[in-house]
Amino acid sequence: MSKRSVRFFSLCVIIGVLAIPSFANAASTSGQISDSDILVQTLKVKDLLVEKYSDGRLMGNENAKNLNENQKDTFLNAMGFTEDEISYFSDATKDEIIIQGGKKVNSTQTDYKNIFTSKEGDDYLVTPENKEEINMMRTKDLTLNSELAGFSATTLDSSEVWDGIFHGSGTVVYIGKTANAMEYKYTYRTNFRWNKLPNFYWTDSIGTSWATGTGVGSNGTYVIDSSDPWIGYVDRGFASIDQSSVQGTKGTIDLYGLDGLHYGDLATEVRIPVTQKGLTGAFGSAYGHAYSTANMDLVLNYASIYINGWGDKWTWRTEYTIGQ
Repeated sequence: MSKRSVRFFSLCVIIGVLAIPSFANAASTSGQISDSDILVQTLKVKDLLVEKYSDGRLMGNENAKNLNENQKDTFLNAMGFTEDEISYFSDATKDEIIIQGGKKVNSTQTDYKNIFTSKEGDDYLVTPENKEEINMMRTKDLTLNSELAGFSATTLDSSEVWDGIFHGSGTVVYIGKTANAMEYKYTYRTNFRWNKLPNFYWTDSIGTSWATGTGVGSNGTYVIDSSDPWIGYVDRGFASIDQSSVQGTKGTIDLYGLDGLHYGDLATEVRIPVTQKGLTGAFGSAYGHAYSTANMDLVLNYASIYINGWGDKWTWRTEYTIGQ
């Protein structure tokens, strides 16, 4: 072979290497690469570079913790989250979402309820019309329990539980397909936020249950943005996470007595067969705020959760279209 032929062959090899598209998560049991894992473009969003797959997902950024707040919000917005949704996320939740990447799925939230269960076990649906009456029941029960336990309790004002102090929501993120392309992978998040510390705090319970699919792993975040500048940001985490049920995941947080924002999430990866494309996917969320040292018991059903125990309970349902 002549020197000219060698040079021509080498040039072809180099061009061939440069022409290969970028891939991420390319390893699979079959050795094949899904078209959805082809990185089709690098985008500059404000001052941030993001890499986008052909199916609309953003490649995760492992350096999320090194991004400033504006950059994190920019990344989340590029994933499809609205400014309002982002405003309810703690910094820890933002980091988790950015590290994993993906595409936020459009969803609707239904059946949002706040139920107060009295010390006697009676359930009351809290509404704007009866919240003052319910608050009197709360105060009576709490005062009685405090006297029996040997400590004093402050009176609950009307804004303590209903008027914006607690917020719960559900979000769905599409994170790709399994290696054999037979299942969609989603992250379901049950998000919670206290705009200020409730005037009583023990162990609260959080749960997520799905209508279809298989859960393959869960984790939780719970942090406090303290109003005390000497304390600042406190990462508490979950006290426990129970993944023993095939219907869902539940966990507990030990509410800590610091003034400030208390927020976090319970996240679970759920896999759904691609044969269910076009059907409605759904998961139920629950948050139980205990009025005593006795933990609330969450009973997981398909896309719904029943909460046993004394205190305030919030439940809601998140729905979306599978494979959209």
